[in-house]
Amino acid sequence: MLVEGRVVVEQILSGRLAGPVDHLEARDEWVTVLAGGATLDVDGEPVEMAPGDWVLLPADVPHRVVRVEGCTSWLAFHVDRPGGGR
Repeated sequence: MLVEGRVVVEQILSGRLAGPVDHLEARDEWVTVLAGGATLDVDGEPVEMAPGDWVLLPADVPHRVVRVEGCTSWLAFHVDRPGGGR
């Protein structure tokens, strides 16, 4: 994980899920799938992701990882909001 100012960049390696995983982040998050695939539910809307697909997840918007293919690789940028708030 690299922390530079108000941005955190991380690579996430995922395997298959036993069940859906809910997230509610205090930061804006931009994620892309590098390899593999996944299905997200973003504030009630399904989002299918394959290599090269990306999604912007605004802070405080609930999202759920519904399905992940084995060996899925993600790149995520977590960005603090302007003004210093998270």
